[in-house]
Amino acid sequence: MSEREREIASLKDEKEEISKQLRDIQEEKQELSDTIHAKKEEIEILKKNLDQTIEEKDKEIERQKINFEQIIKTKNRTINTLKDDYENRIDKINSELSELKSQLNSKTDETEQLSAKIQNYEVKLSEVRDAPKIVVRIRDIMQHKGFVSDKEFEKLIENKSI
Repeated sequence: MSEREREIASLKDEKEEISKQLRDIQEEKQELSDTIHAKKEEIEILKKNLDQTIEEKDKEIERQKINFEQIIKTKNRTINTLKDDYENRIDKINSELSELKSQLNSKTDETEQLSAKIQNYEVKLSEVRDAPKIVVRIRDIMQHKGFVSDKEFEKLIENKSI
C-alpha cells in the first residue's frame, strides 16, 4: 500500500471514528433532549399542581378570613349588648342608690324631728309631773307669807328650791 492509500485508510478510519462519535453525541443529545422534554412536562405538571394548590389555599384562607370576621362581628355585637346591659344595670342601681340616699336623708330628717318632739314632750311631761310639787310649794309659801313673788314663782317653775 502506498502512502496515499494508507493516508486514505487512516482518514477513513478517522472518519468512521468521528462518525461514530457524532452518532454517540447525537444519541446522547437525543436522550438529553428527551429527558429535558420529560422534565419540562413534569415541571409543568408540578407547576399546575402548585398553582392549583396555591389557589385552593388562597380560597381556604379567604373563607377562614370571612368566617373569622363574622365571628368577630358576632362577638363584638355580644360584647356591645352585654356592655349596654351592664351600663343600664349600673344606671338603674345608681338611680336606686340615689333614691335610697334620698329616702335615708328624709328618714334621718324625720327621725331628728321626732327626736326633737320627744324631747319637747319629755320636757312637758316633766313639767306636768312637777306641777303638783309646784302647787304644794306655792301653798307652803302662801301659808307662810300670804303671797308668792315673781322671783319665787320663776324659781319654782325652773325647778329650783327657794
